[in-house]
Amino acid sequence: MQEIENEQELLDQSLILVHDHQMEHVLQAENGGWTVKSAYLKLTQGFELTGEVDRLTSAVLAGCDGRDRLRELAADLSRGLGVNFEAIAPTCVGVVRKLMKSGFLTVPSSPDSKGST
Repeated sequence: MQEIENEQELLDQSLILVHDHQMEHVLQAENGGWTVKSAYLKLTQGFELTGEVDRLTSAVLAGCDGRDRLRELAADLSRGLGVNFEAIAPTCVGVVRKLMKSGFLTVPSSPDSKGST
C-alpha cells in the first residue's frame, strides 16, 4: 500500500477498490419499500476483515473507480449534503486513510492514475 501523508496529496489521488471485498446491506421493509438498516464492508481473501460503513462512506466508495480524484468525490458529497467542502474534506480523508490501511482501497498503478480534471 502506498502511504500518502499529506492531506492535499491524498485529495488529489484517484483510488480504486481492492478486488477481494464485498459490501453487504441489511434491508428492512418500511413504508412499502426497503430501507438500508446497515452496510458492512468485508475483505474476502487473506485475513478476513469486516467493518460497518455508513451511507456517506458507501457513497464515496461507489466513486472509487480510478477515474475521479478524492477531491472530486468529497466535493460531490459536500454538495449533496449542502455543507462546505472544507468542513467535510478532513473527515473524508480520515475515512479513506483507514480504508487504505485496512486493505479496502488503493491507488491505481497505471501512469494516468490521477483521474481527469
